Amino acid sequence: MSKKKWKSVYYGEYGPIKVRENGELTFGDLVRFMRKRCSISADELGIVYGKIAGAAPVTGRHIQRMEHDDTFFPHDAGRRRVLAKLLQIPPALLALAGLEAVPEAELHSQGMLAVFQPKSPDLDEYHASLQSYMLQGYKQQSLKDLRVRISRLHEQVLYADAAQRQRMVRLLCGYHLLIAKIAEDRGSYQVALDAFRKAMLVAREHGCDDVYAAALFRRACMRLRYESFFEATQHYASVIRDLERLVQMKKGPSPQLQGKIWAVQAKVKAHLAQDGHDLTGALRLMDQAETVIGQSVSEEFAYLAALDEERYFLDRAEVLMLSPQKSLRSPQQAQEYLDQAALRGNSRLEQLYTDRQIDRELFQARIYLDQGYYPIAATTAENAAVAMQHLRSRNRLTDLLALLDHLHQCYPRSSEVMSLELEVLKLQQPQLFV
Repeated sequence: MSKKKWKSVYYGEYGPIKVRENGELTFGDLVRFMRKRCSISADELGIVYGKIAGAAPVTGRHIQRMEHDDTFFPHDAGRRRVLAKLLQIPPALLALAGLEAVPEAELHSQGMLAVFQPKSPDLDEYHASLQSYMLQGYKQQSLKDLRVRISRLHEQVLYADAAQRQRMVRLLCGYHLLIAKIAEDRGSYQVALDAFRKAMLVAREHGCDDVYAAALFRRACMRLRYESFFEATQHYASVIRDLERLVQMKKGPSPQLQGKIWAVQAKVKAHLAQDGHDLTGALRLMDQAETVIGQSVSEEFAYLAALDEERYFLDRAEVLMLSPQKSLRSPQQAQEYLDQAALRGNSRLEQLYTDRQIDRELFQARIYLDQGYYPIAATTAENAAVAMQHLRSRNRLTDLLALLDHLHQCYPRSSEVMSLELEVLKLQQPQLFV
């Protein structure tokens, strides 16, 4: 291999910069990478570089040649300093170690430095937008905004100072969790899993144990929701391992998140319950969850971790209806808890309130089905399906399909079940009803 031939280094391992065979840096690729990161055209850089360096006007074509071939790269140390300052490249990387940097006042006096400063995200605005999306919902056009925000945070987090970096990391995790929630609502299971993976990877790498715990918990909940409590028990093995890992974490779960973990464990235990002893164990876990209601919760991830009285009563009602053994289910007591949840459903957050409305409708339909009230069970499930359409959410579709399947077996060819089928079809294939 000749000495002039380059070899590429894979992006994400050593960076997107080519090196020579002996491992030396190619200055042109470094300049091109930093120029693009700063969103500067070759023509713009040439104009400003020529003015500050005191040279003749420099064309964009000359800059591109400089980036392509080191023989066009300036040999003068002063001009290299100008490039380093304009593109925020550490001087040592341009072989300027031991040389003075261009005085910042000189660059400001030219009125050019600000043009090349990458804009740092307004973290207060990013935080407010994240909270708004989490708690008040999103629209189709919001997805482009979310992608831009994630991209900017990814670009800037490595260059931020220590104080800002930690906040950026938490915001980046929050936006990945938001993407996971949107994907889950739309029924895009693999996209949601990938977003959870990214959030967990960033959180673990930067020591954000509470964020990692929130992401791990939310992923476990999604897997249970998609795989459904009506399916075979082997689907729960990996979820149970996730929950056990959360319990063992020393600094991860906040008090309310710990309460939600106990509540999910209670649901799993109740679904597997074969006798009264098993069900008692599930209810004891719910008793533990009750002790943390109202305690502190991470502000960034409140919608993931908040365990209030309404959520507690909804979960307790569900635990009483999950056992595969009919003799262990308690529809009357579950109805009492469901009524208690309805009394406490005073959330002012429309998205959260609608989510819980759907939960209540589905639990109510399950109670009616267990009691043999098939027409009203079908109508109640239909109300939940309509609410899911309004919310454009499919993350409860598995439970809804399970209810429909039971109604097909118990109350076939009825007008109520046919009407429910139509609303479920609208959720499954909305394009047919445009």
